[in-house]
Amino acid sequence: ACDDLLDHQVLKICIWFSASFVLLLNSFAYLTNTITMETTVQNFLIKQLHLSDTSLGVYYVIIGSVAAQYTDIFPAVTQKWLFSLLYHVCTLISTTSILSSAGFVILISLDRFLLLGKGTIRCQGMLSKTAYALGVVCWFSSSSLSILISYVLLDKPQHKNNLGFLFATDSFTNETIDHIVIVLTSLLAICFIFLLYVYLAIYISVKRTEKAVAKASTGKSKSWNLAMKAVVAMSGIMLSWLPLIVMNFATVGGVNTSMKRIGWSVVVAAPISCIVNPFAYALNLQMLHKSFGKGWQSKSNLTKKR
Repeated sequence: ACDDLLDHQVLKICIWFSASFVLLLNSFAYLTNTITMETTVQNFLIKQLHLSDTSLGVYYVIIGSVAAQYTDIFPAVTQKWLFSLLYHVCTLISTTSILSSAGFVILISLDRFLLLGKGTIRCQGMLSKTAYALGVVCWFSSSSLSILISYVLLDKPQHKNNLGFLFATDSFTNETIDHIVIVLTSLLAICFIFLLYVYLAIYISVKRTEKAVAKASTGKSKSWNLAMKAVVAMSGIMLSWLPLIVMNFATVGGVNTSMKRIGWSVVVAAPISCIVNPFAYALNLQMLHKSFGKGWQSKSNLTKKR
């Protein structure tokens, strides 16, 4: 058993850095988008993503506070913590945040694919009603699944990890909750592969557009700029999701995964995408429109002349 909820001094420091960065960056990006950007489908989806990521920051504040409160006495209060209301709130927040964040990242990427695939940037890939409906479905499905899982966990302390983070497990005993964790992990893996495909398709679309439109005489190509933005977006997702995906599948394969590894994955790896997302989406949304607007409008005009 661990001596503390966070059994390494570095983790006790890192969790407050994670909470601060996630909360401040996403709050700033949300306010920036609200004040400076017009209401569009992209802007709506991006703001929902920031709300989702912000909730993970709240999770880190709770876990950091509990870890500080139970320093050196956690083994004596472990059962009390695992049956507490606050533990289930943490489970609910973390699960809802990860699921909804993955959902909104997919919706944003799909909308960008529709925008770029049509050959013109018009600030509206999906229909507004469709985007709003999908946003509601994303929140409802992620929160409902989180509530269901939290309910299943009520009387099964043996299947709980101390951090209340269902996307990390240190054992697999072929029980219902273990299968739920694997299903959630599989969803993350499928989302990751799908996002790779979408960004690759967007890049190919941009590359084809450049052949139909005269390239700028100076500077890097638009496809290069978009590729760099895709690298930023995917790097955060990769560094956050891959450790959890690999660790959980390794556990299913019989590899012993200790709580120490889970602590590092949850506190250090998991928040990376929440920290990167403001830069990958909200803070470069205006730059994307500015960078690609002329090229797509040119292609649109060429199409109209034909």
